[in-house]
Amino acid sequence: MRRVPSVPFVILFLIAFAPLSLLRLSAFAQDADAEATISALQTQVAELEPLATSPTPDSSPASSLAPVNLQLILDVSGSMAQVIPLGETRMDAAKRVMQDVVGGIPNRDGINVGLRIYGHEGDNTEAGAAMSCNSSELVVPMSGVDKDALNREINQLQPVGWTPIGLSLERASEDFAAASEASLNYIVLVTDGLETCGGDPVQVAQSLRQSDLAITTSVVGFGLTPAEQTTIAHIAQEGGGDVLGAADAAELSDALFAVLSTPVPDIQTPTPAPRSADPGTRENPLPLGTMAGIGGDWAASVVEVIPDATQLVLEENQFNDPPEEGYQFFIVTIAATYEGETSSSLPAGNTFQVVGESAVAYSTFAPSCGVIPNDYDSTEVFPGGTIEFNVCFQVRSTDVPSLVMFTEDFIEFDREKRIWFALS
Repeated sequence: MRRVPSVPFVILFLIAFAPLSLLRLSAFAQDADAEATISALQTQVAELEPLATSPTPDSSPASSLAPVNLQLILDVSGSMAQVIPLGETRMDAAKRVMQDVVGGIPNRDGINVGLRIYGHEGDNTEAGAAMSCNSSELVVPMSGVDKDALNREINQLQPVGWTPIGLSLERASEDFAAASEASLNYIVLVTDGLETCGGDPVQVAQSLRQSDLAITTSVVGFGLTPAEQTTIAHIAQEGGGDVLGAADAAELSDALFAVLSTPVPDIQTPTPAPRSADPGTRENPLPLGTMAGIGGDWAASVVEVIPDATQLVLEENQFNDPPEEGYQFFIVTIAATYEGETSSSLPAGNTFQVVGESAVAYSTFAPSCGVIPNDYDSTEVFPGGTIEFNVCFQVRSTDVPSLVMFTEDFIEFDREKRIWFALS
């Protein structure tokens, strides 16, 4: 799994949102300290702002900085209406500090900040629970930094309902669909209470951390009891993030800019598959990884072979039937590139066949393997586009060592122009 820095970009938002002085996963101050904490946070943001737009002499150019995707998840439950000793509500304190923070977000390409809210529908009564527990909405997408949109959405928030933390983390994972494994991906969860809708935010945070995108989840807690603080801390612990406070401000501001100057990992451009004008023969098929034209302005190569894919296919769908006795599922991964001038879809399901020493060809559909991983779905491809997909055959186990794959021009259907690919 890809590792990311232990102290994330989102630390600025952690310290900026916290209306309490929080100690890392241990001691937490109460609302009585809110005034001093907020004052310290605003001072810290003011000091960070000029740094955000003035790179240090040894910093890397913006084009070499790692992309940062940050989603703020903000509690809009009814308890955020509680008044702190400053005379303002928790919601108002969060809004005020957040406005300062939004103004200090660095202005460079590659930073994407979104805002998701929860508990903003229904109300905090039993009658309103069903609606409120299903309310989690991305109100500002993670696409650049739209400071006007962030401030506008933050300003109009009003405390309303219940606290569906688990649901919000689940939905947040979908918001990172456009992110890449080369980016730094973070969530900051801001809450003044525990899950009240039956979700399991600890498990969801763990799943996000273990995903390919390695999304880090950090937590800010408002006015929690010691028992609640411990529970909330588990979310951050399993999510690979932190519960941090104003006492760490100097250290965290340094960490912020260290992350922002992290170079983007080198992107390796794959070496194009070797191209052959020779279609090969059954006795001398094209080697693995060799590309050849297969008709209709398409070229293809074999990327990978899974000779015994039986268990893989059966696990893909509970309704898949096992192969017949003496047979097994055989998967071939194919890369196909469209080289025409308009667009096209490849009829992959009935284009490729395999044959072995029994001299009887196997198609993908007679008999079918059922539902398979990464199956082809008639994707439309434009000039230069490459798709990668699996085809599956139910074959005699005795044929497996001798199998080769063949296809023919699916426009002309000329058996004299078959292309042959080795599978071993």
